[in-house]
Amino acid sequence: MNADAETRTLIVLDDEPMMIASLRRRLKAEGYDQYIVKGFTRARDALCELEKGECFVFISDLMMPDITGDKVVKYIQEKYPAQRCIVITAYAERGKISRIVNLGNTVDVLAKPLVIERLVSTLDRLANQSTTTSV
Repeated sequence: MNADAETRTLIVLDDEPMMIASLRRRLKAEGYDQYIVKGFTRARDALCELEKGECFVFISDLMMPDITGDKVVKYIQEKYPAQRCIVITAYAERGKISRIVNLGNTVDVLAKPLVIERLVSTLDRLANQSTTTSV
């Protein structure tokens, strides 16, 4: 981790508050203090936060009781086409994952239980892309 790295906000949408808390703890334990995790259990609240325009990556669970992650990602892709999304799921249906990946703003689909190293690898890759394109 680079101590001089800019702070990056991650919006996490998951119907399980324990998943959000776990992600926050695990990133901190790994030394990734540059990530601020803003967690939400309701899509409406997460999307309101996204409207503020300071989201590095939007992370959404796929299977939630009120709305599915693919619908959330599709909405984000239509309204904020440059917003990068990561989808996490314990229930990987091949067809649904293919549709999500084809939306264009989905940069990764990660299985639960979440392997923090895989998430961090994706976040690091995106940070490096941001640095390269902004120079």
